[in-house]
Amino acid sequence: MRPTRSAELLGRVFSSGALAPHDVATALGATEPEIADYASGKLAMPARRQLALASLVLARVPGQKRLAASLKAQATAAIAFEDIDISSSAQPIGWKPAPVKR
Repeated sequence: MRPTRSAELLGRVFSSGALAPHDVATALGATEPEIADYASGKLAMPARRQLALASLVLARVPGQKRLAASLKAQATAAIAFEDIDISSSAQPIGWKPAPVKR
């Protein structure tokens, strides 16, 4: 199974020594064990935390810009999708009930 983008990015950042797990945990408002679980793939990183990770890496690790930008786009799309309110779209747009013939 392929690692998630966030797990892959964490792995690359940690292996390069650009950021320490403690620094990432502090910046993301997480604990070091949570960061370790995200990096190993044991725990799925929430979309808003993925966005924060991508922004952190874009700002501080120039060598990982491509993967960080990809993660940022994915997280932004996931957040937008989560925020969609479909309760008011019970009927398709432009749908009108057929008139009843009596």
